[in-house]
Amino acid sequence: SLAHKEDLILPEGSGPRHLDISSDGRFVYVLTEMGKDLAVFDNCRESRTPVQLLKLGDSSFQMQNGGDIHLHPNGLFLYVSLRDGDDSIISFYIKPQNGTLTLKQVVRVGAHPRNFVILPGRGLLAVFSKNDAKIQFFPLDAKTGAVGSLQKEIIFPPSSNPVFGLFR
Repeated sequence: SLAHKEDLILPEGSGPRHLDISSDGRFVYVLTEMGKDLAVFDNCRESRTPVQLLKLGDSSFQMQNGGDIHLHPNGLFLYVSLRDGDDSIISFYIKPQNGTLTLKQVVRVGAHPRNFVILPGRGLLAVFSKNDAKIQFFPLDAKTGAVGSLQKEIIFPPSSNPVFGLFR
């Protein structure tokens, strides 16, 4: 059963979209949609405000927003997507002591990266770009967290009309 414990505090109007939680439950990473903020919360602290709050993206893209967020299974890297302008996957190194993030890399992807998934057994990052109707596959180095150059892409026929990685 679920019970309300307490609220996490984010900037007003930021629009929390997705979150991921470290495997030990200590750190919570929240990506906001409208504010393009990436917040790090430490569950061991009394404060419900972020220990780190990063502004993502480019302010020249007024419609740009946060899309998706995933932790690498090894717990050392975090990946987020930005869409609707300068569409990209952004990777961060996670400092194990305090959960804070250091920017590693920005990789341009197809238009409107709706969702992405880490395929650790295959060493790949798969990105579904809604507006380009394609899935792109990038090599993913588990030791460094680096996203490599585009390895393969699957383009859906225009008549398939993919939405959220599924067909209508």
